[in-house]
Amino acid sequence: RLEVGSRTRVHSSTAAISTAGYDARIKAYNDAGGLDGQKIEGVYKDDAFAPDKAKSNAVDLIQNDKVHVLSTFGGGQVA
Repeated sequence: RLEVGSRTRVHSSTAAISTAGYDARIKAYNDAGGLDGQKIEGVYKDDAFAPDKAKSNAVDLIQNDKVHVLSTFGGGQVA
């Protein structure tokens, strides 16, 4: 399994649209066999668009959740 971690503002209206789109794309990849045969899973952390929370979420995704890839939904400037 390939985990893609993202820190975003999970509880906002725009984030709901972004995560739904992201999840749809991940589902499309998984339905087609995954990426090189590995299923993809999205892991989301809410940063409330606050730089200190974005940083701690990024560290948590890498060190504790052990995600393989770290991504963002356009709020990367706070990370």
